[in-house]
Amino acid sequence: MHEDVVIRKARPADLAACAAIVVDEITSVSYLPDPPDLAEMIDIFEKAAASGRHITVADRGGEIIGYTSTEPRADMVPHLHALYLKPAHREGGVGKRLLDAVKIDWPQGFELTVFELNEDAQRLYLREGLREIPKRRDDDTEEGVPTLLMVWDGEAA
Repeated sequence: MHEDVVIRKARPADLAACAAIVVDEITSVSYLPDPPDLAEMIDIFEKAAASGRHITVADRGGEIIGYTSTEPRADMVPHLHALYLKPAHREGGVGKRLLDAVKIDWPQGFELTVFELNEDAQRLYLREGLREIPKRRDDDTEEGVPTLLMVWDGEAA
């Protein structure tokens, strides 16, 4: 298990590790186009953090093993842009703990999109109380892979 994992707000020094997790994940799946290089992905993370994105990391002894990135939006529910874990840490509840941190940050609820082909992520989200909005399936994505819209209705649900 991952009892030694600390879930905390990201620090600027964590952003490169988060970017590397994304690059590695995108590179490892056959259904996504090649990612930007690591330097470009780090720049994307730095700009997102500077613009007000909430980035939370899973830290295991100084190693960033996963993260979430959530965007607050005026007059709309927050959007969870990403929940990524290093492959070796996908079992044992770290993903659930990261998702629980998002629920604490956004008790009114949030939404996310998930690639239709990412069945593992869908299982996690469904198990943790999110639901799919079938009418909001998007077949015309930048990546060329359909996405599903899922929502967590918040604590009042």
